[in-house]
Amino acid sequence: MKAMLMILMTLIILIPGLDADVMPDFRLPDANNHDMRLSDILGKGPVLIEFWASWCTPCKASMTQLDLLQKKYDSLTVVVISIDAPKDISKAKNYLKSKGFGFIAL
Repeated sequence: MKAMLMILMTLIILIPGLDADVMPDFRLPDANNHDMRLSDILGKGPVLIEFWASWCTPCKASMTQLDLLQKKYDSLTVVVISIDAPKDISKAKNYLKSKGFGFIAL
């Protein structure tokens, strides 16, 4: 019984120290069609990645909050990734441009 308790305690202590999975690097075009890699952003502080679409009303509502969050915390990088169909990309770009958000849009 004591041996099982010792093993359990050891696991409880060691497991939180294990390395977490790292998000794989990716490359996507930004609003100006310049390729941006995740690795270009990492290492400069926390990164918050949000997926959105131009037809998603809740997504649009959250963008104002994301922009305020990034302005409040200097070390935070916010990246929004559009999941719009290729035919709707111009609609997404126009929406972002009209709002003047300060985050990275891919």
